[in-house]
Amino acid sequence: MGETLGDRVRKLRMERGLSLARVAGGDFSRAFLNQVELNKSRPSVRVLRVIADRLQAPVDYLLDGTTPSLDREIALEKGRVELARGAYRRCLSAIGVQGIHTGPMKQAGGIRGRDYTPTVDGNFDRISFNIDPHFGTEEEFVAMSRV
Repeated sequence: MGETLGDRVRKLRMERGLSLARVAGGDFSRAFLNQVELNKSRPSVRVLRVIADRLQAPVDYLLDGTTPSLDREIALEKGRVELARGAYRRCLSAIGVQGIHTGPMKQAGGIRGRDYTPTVDGNFDRISFNIDPHFGTEEEFVAMSRV
């Protein structure tokens, strides 16, 4: 069997001399990271991004062992140029984003005590049927939903 996500996480962590606690920080437990390294747990996309950031590695490398291709690097550079020019739609197109949601969304995130915590992706961790005030108003949502 080939190298797994857990194997790659452990290898990078050890190469960089980082402890389980250092990689986990306050975002998840050392025990969970250990379970990931042992291939007994699979991290969410949000946690995988945190791990990749702390290990200074591309998410793709952690997932499948590949490193960014030259084509991807060129696309990212084109995106950076378009972003610097203020051409936001061309920037997104250059990096392969074909569409984005620009209207109001339902409130998402987490709950810690009695406080809401921010969402990472605005979609997969919905915590309320209320419109998130960061994304618009109830009236905008209703107007956008009319057929």
